[in-house]
Amino acid sequence: MQLTAFDPDGDNLLYSVAPVPMPANSSFNAATGLYKYTPDETQIGSLTITL
Repeated sequence: MQLTAFDPDGDNLLYSVAPVPMPANSSFNAATGLYKYTPDETQIGSLTITL
């Protein structure tokens, strides 16, 4: 999932994710807003995250 946003003043943005720690097999780049998650067979079910 790629997050996109802009600041009308042109200030740099920093993204964040919760809950921390994130699930195994996931990654989040706070500078670019790119979130990746590939669950394995032991991670069946639902997951709620806040980006």
